[in-house]
Amino acid sequence: MTSSDASALTAFGRYLEAERGLSKHTLRAYLSEAARLAERPECQRCGGLDQIDALSVRSYLASFHRAHKSSTRNRRLAALRAFFRFRVRSGARAADPTEGLPGPKAERRLPAPLSAEDCETLVEVEESGRAPKLAVRDRALFELLYGTGLRVGELARLRVRDWHADRHELRVLGKGHKERIVPVPGKAREALTAWLALREPQGLL
Repeated sequence: MTSSDASALTAFGRYLEAERGLSKHTLRAYLSEAARLAERPECQRCGGLDQIDALSVRSYLASFHRAHKSSTRNRRLAALRAFFRFRVRSGARAADPTEGLPGPKAERRLPAPLSAEDCETLVEVEESGRAPKLAVRDRALFELLYGTGLRVGELARLRVRDWHADRHELRVLGKGHKERIVPVPGKAREALTAWLALREPQGLL
């Protein structure tokens, strides 16, 4: 690391502590990321942090693509953006080499489904504080959501006419106003039948 890079990092640390109000953990992370870049061949070939170009920064970040999650790569990019914007504001650089550099897309994780035991516990807790009629309704809602995989919005739009008791199925209006037929399992059918026997005469389930 060059002496100019060391001076730049010292000034950056003071700025973060005084101006940004970051936690000590985040401050250390930002400083260590800028220092890590200063030690890299990409930076040394360019003559230091105040001379490194956008292509070299992109090459540096790309080297982490396979080994790190997108959340980690985004944190690295955020730290470097903070550093280079500081250097531009202080007049040490004419341009920010991270400007316009897109961050990696976050991995999309499928939600973990509740187990049957968790759902039963949830229903029991919900029912314990409800009036008997509302408890019957809520059990029907939970059983339908769990047993059929309906979205909450789809369930909210259901009408009595959408329930075909003889065929044990629901007609569901999904995304894009596309209709589909959804089979209803036994426990959900029992809960729905119990609720329909108690509910006020109206269109909604």
